[in-house]
Amino acid sequence: MNICIFEDNKANNFYPLSLTKPVFDLLCGTTTFEKRIFSFTPKASKYFYCRPYLHPLLKQQKRKLLQKPTSLASCLFINGRVAMTPALMKKISTAKSDKLFYHKKTLIAAFLTKDNLNLITADSELTLKTNRLPKIQVNAILPNFIWELVNINAKQIRLDAKDFFELGSIQGKLYENVTLLNKKNIFIHQTVRIKPGVVIDAEKGPVIIDQGCTILPNTTIIGPVYIGSKSTINAGAKILSDTSIGPVSKIGGEIAESIILGYSNKQHDGFLGHSYLGSWCNLGANTNNSDLKNNYGNIDIILDGVKINSKQQFAGLYMGDHSKTGINTSFNTGTTVGVGCNIFGSGLPQKFIPSFMWINPAEKPQIHVFDKFVKTASQAMKRRSVLYSAADKRIHSYIFRIRHK
Repeated sequence: MNICIFEDNKANNFYPLSLTKPVFDLLCGTTTFEKRIFSFTPKASKYFYCRPYLHPLLKQQKRKLLQKPTSLASCLFINGRVAMTPALMKKISTAKSDKLFYHKKTLIAAFLTKDNLNLITADSELTLKTNRLPKIQVNAILPNFIWELVNINAKQIRLDAKDFFELGSIQGKLYENVTLLNKKNIFIHQTVRIKPGVVIDAEKGPVIIDQGCTILPNTTIIGPVYIGSKSTINAGAKILSDTSIGPVSKIGGEIAESIILGYSNKQHDGFLGHSYLGSWCNLGANTNNSDLKNNYGNIDIILDGVKINSKQQFAGLYMGDHSKTGINTSFNTGTTVGVGCNIFGSGLPQKFIPSFMWINPAEKPQIHVFDKFVKTASQAMKRRSVLYSAADKRIHSYIFRIRHK
């Protein structure tokens, strides 16, 4: 089977995380949308379609871009923001003739044979030039905005826990005085180390601690929670429900109902709630965000300069890759921060911070010098034995030019 995962015209709704990666590479639950799709079809030939400026990233990762659909005998196209389930995959992957699968009004999948592959248009987005093929309505988990990834995260952790982990398998090195509540709902990999005084409470949802993690003393973890491989949870941290932490992250303080992509640091005290952080972020000591207005009203969120009524009572901080904060930084409810920003100083910064900005609320905003950003990003990644590549630089340069042309 040939499968092509594609982005549709909603990619910008996942700003600022989608600036530097395809939507299907975003973490929700215990894995990304792409990895979840292919976990149910491991033998499929994999193809991808995304915004053209991100192609260097996929080529670097040796992922095949869809260039000539008509060269295939058939292909199953899957929308990259579908949170795939075994039942949905079975339904769409067993099609024998050309069909379009919709969730309400959104195309989530299309099975096309050779005769109809010429209906594909691949320019700024992948679209189908037809309405004549049979349409089938299916139920799907299909987030439309960045905050909806946070909203569905608890449900997705529960689903992933059943599909991908052996709950009740508790291995690794657990020191004395570690407390586990509802062990049958906990997965601890054999390479994990958990120090004394840690409490893992899985009574209201699963807790999954992946390979190579270290949980330092007196940490509290309340499920549903996923902690990605080789991450460290600092002493005394409070990791509260509905939280996913990507790989190789260092986490401290209090986190609730948030997602961190990976290779990011929030090592110190401070609150992060209803938020989504990209990769290579660093939050200085006592960085805090608000996630609830004092009047309990709906929160306006600015995505790439466009104000949207999120219709959410809770919304926190949405931060792009390689952005950083100084000590004691505070963020207002529903703040978005682009790629490569540096925020420091006292007072609340503006709720929308474009990419590559230096922000001190007491002074005039400044544009980050691009070459200095590259130097800092290279140094940060080298500390984790990761190369800042030519593809990284091309994508960051493109974002910089579009924002500051």
